[in-house]
Amino acid sequence: MAIKIIVPNKNFNGFRGGFKFMNGIAIVEDEEKGREFAKHFGYEIEEDKTPKDESGEQVEKKTATSRKRATKKKE
Repeated sequence: MAIKIIVPNKNFNGFRGGFKFMNGIAIVEDEEKGREFAKHFGYEIEEDKTPKDESGEQVEKKTATSRKRATKKKE
């Protein structure tokens, strides 16, 4: 399971310690390395509960949208 490393600056985008951060969050597959890095710098850790498919890739959650079709009444 992956973990999220969260830095205090929520606007941080870049690399630190070999991890890519977007909006202050890095998703790390190597839990041991990620936890060690976060502990060293005092960063917050959160379990990443994003669903994954069989290959381990994150599955994007799709939202259902409903559209009402405009219909004209026949006279």
